[in-house]
Amino acid sequence: MEKIELERARLINWILRIVITILSTILVAVVLVLLVGIFLPNDQIDNKDILSIINPAFNTIIGAFVGLLAGLTVSKSGGEQPKQELPAPQPSAQPQPIQQLVEEVEEEF
Repeated sequence: MEKIELERARLINWILRIVITILSTILVAVVLVLLVGIFLPNDQIDNKDILSIINPAFNTIIGAFVGLLAGLTVSKSGGEQPKQELPAPQPSAQPQPIQQLVEEVEEEF
């Protein structure tokens, strides 16, 4: 059983290294293209065009990193957290302001 868990951990580690390397490479490429596009004169490339193309890609890569980290956090917990039972709500001794208004209206009619 320990051998299976060890192999599983190695596989997850290998996959994470590949994913992180690919996402990091894409992120660096996006930043370099953004920098090149910003510093080129506007008669060659318009900055509005560069930003409209790069922003969705940049947001997608950052979202992939966040999703990866969230997935790791969820998988490490394994769903083995005990459920906490919430105490039953206790009725209050004093009537709420809304209840007082309803009682006043009922008395009038």
